[in-house]
Amino acid sequence: MGRPREFDRETALEQAMELFWAQGYEATGMTELCDQMGLGRQSLYNTFGDKESLFQEALTHYGQRWLRPMVDLLTAPGSGLANVEAVLDFWEKRAQGGASNGCLMANTIAEFGMKDPKLSHTLGAMLGQMENAFFEALDRARVDDELPAGRDPRTLARMLTTLGQGLSAVGKLDPSGAFARDAIASARELLR
Repeated sequence: MGRPREFDRETALEQAMELFWAQGYEATGMTELCDQMGLGRQSLYNTFGDKESLFQEALTHYGQRWLRPMVDLLTAPGSGLANVEAVLDFWEKRAQGGASNGCLMANTIAEFGMKDPKLSHTLGAMLGQMENAFFEALDRARVDDELPAGRDPRTLARMLTTLGQGLSAVGKLDPSGAFARDAIASARELLR
């Protein structure tokens, strides 16, 4: 009979996600991952597979931890426009916290682009979730006459999805949050 695992899988995955988020895929070595996760190399391989599989799982975990709550907020009942404003408020507050690691999705897009079809598919699906959640909220806002006439919910959803990714990239170099404040203020103008 094999020995039972002596670690919490979710905690180890969270630690791997944090390291990939801070350093990127290429700059993160297996020794660092083992140290960060508190696992021996064989335990890591037995549990998560190779580095690529671990990264793919960490990216999915990131989506559940960070993207899912935003999607849930946007698609919650009530005012679609108020839900979008709540996301913009969150982004603005996050930008005021100083320089950050950005967004693991945006970082991975910048690191890999279209070089890895499997990652491209995962990232495309995650961006699609984000866009569709914005669209759902904005379309509800259109139906409820909360948006100015002539504003297209799909176009606004794509703009806000792009804004979110851009803010996370620029936020790595903007500890004052000035870029985010100005960009978010411009986005708010389009919603009024």
